[in-house]
Amino acid sequence: MNKIILFFLFSTALSAQIKGVVKDSITKEPIPFVNIYASNNKVFNSDSKGNFVLDENIKGKAIFQLFGYQSKSCELSDNMEIKLIPIENQIKEVIIKREKQKIEKEIDIFESYGFRYHNNNHGCAILLKKDSLNKNCNFLKKIKFHTDSNIEKAKLKISFLNNSKFNSIEQNEIVHDTIIEVKKGGRSNLLDLSNKDILIPDEGLFICFENLLIEENKYYFETTGRMPNGEKKTFKSMSYEPEISLVPSNQFIVYYRKFNNWEKAKKVIIEKPNSYEMLLLKKYHEKILTPSVKITLTN
Repeated sequence: MNKIILFFLFSTALSAQIKGVVKDSITKEPIPFVNIYASNNKVFNSDSKGNFVLDENIKGKAIFQLFGYQSKSCELSDNMEIKLIPIENQIKEVIIKREKQKIEKEIDIFESYGFRYHNNNHGCAILLKKDSLNKNCNFLKKIKFHTDSNIEKAKLKISFLNNSKFNSIEQNEIVHDTIIEVKKGGRSNLLDLSNKDILIPDEGLFICFENLLIEENKYYFETTGRMPNGEKKTFKSMSYEPEISLVPSNQFIVYYRKFNNWEKAKKVIIEKPNSYEMLLLKKYHEKILTPSVKITLTN
């Protein structure tokens, strides 16, 4: 009898899973790493083949969202096939004639330390604008950035978008994106963009770092704490790796992704920043927690 009950419970748990695939509505090809926002602030990603499995018993609607595509909201059901519509590129084609690269300009706030980026947000972005100091350097050449990971070969997505829709990052035109693997521990990473011809438009360019909520990025760990009655207890937890290191700076306009929206980051305000107790935190006062990056521009 017990075996029958256990089998029934196991079968019920399996049937509660919602499975599906996300495809391009035009090419019919699967779309990898789509953001899926379900009920109760649960966030998932499709895998490298566009497939997704919602492990929890989630009901109602979910929002499917990815740079370069129109967001789609639909009721959840099993064996779903979600078709996302590409965002039409409204920007006129520009023929780029570049001189041989001779000039370089660096924007450097890189530090090999910093806060681990809190992955409840799952993404952060900086807005790179033209100014008088880099007016002759309109192309991205390379980006150095710092990550912290508890696992080997954690995957991170980096996207570049033209700033044409001022009230919505995700509706902007995507110029380039890439998936990179980072090594375990605190690491400096270098992304070479010299052959991508990524032009910084007059309105600016978003550089977005996104966590991928996929199985191979999961890190399981245990923490120990005390219950209200004083009893010591071990808790099992899980995080998605890697994390982007954040440092205090006012160099860029910064955005954090909160569920399915991007919100402008605010400055850190510390009470009594000049006190002895706040001595180590004083450098964060009236600064924005910004990805630790060194950006090289060229002509």
